[in-house]
Amino acid sequence: MIILKTFKDYSNNIDFLSDQKKSHYSFLPGRVLLLLIFTFSLQHFCRGQVKGVVTDQNNHTPLIGATIQIKDTETATVTDFDGLFEIEGNAGDELIISYLGYTSKTVVAVGGEVMQITLAPGILMDEIVVTGYGTQIKRDITGSISSVKSKDLNSFPAISMDQALQGLASGVQVSSANGV
Repeated sequence: MIILKTFKDYSNNIDFLSDQKKSHYSFLPGRVLLLLIFTFSLQHFCRGQVKGVVTDQNNHTPLIGATIQIKDTETATVTDFDGLFEIEGNAGDELIISYLGYTSKTVVAVGGEVMQITLAPGILMDEIVVTGYGTQIKRDITGSISSVKSKDLNSFPAISMDQALQGLASGVQVSSANGV
């Protein structure tokens, strides 16, 4: 009888302990989920404003319309009239700064202060020629090229573009479809 009583006591104690463990661990998935939500929302709300100014390296004039993009994201902005920009990001983000005719630059964002970014002039673009069937670089064209300036087109009234070009571009023959 004593042996049976002890066994019952042990079984009751084991049931009591397992009930405590179950109740203790039943809150664990909820706590883990809450911790994950808090962590991700904290990262989202901790994003600050990265501010800076983009200027020319040679004469320090502001570059209007320079593009600033956070690397590996779609977050981007352009500079204003004074070369200033603000973009939502974190200190430590890599910013890619580009401007037509200048060499692109990658810098690390600094929080809490206005970044001073200078771009060096890049390789000048080749002259591009628009033809009736596409665009080509001027040095790659093997045929003749004729150029008409807009001031020459505006110097006399014309009803249509073909009439405006007539007589201004050498080698261009203009004919109308109705034979007149």
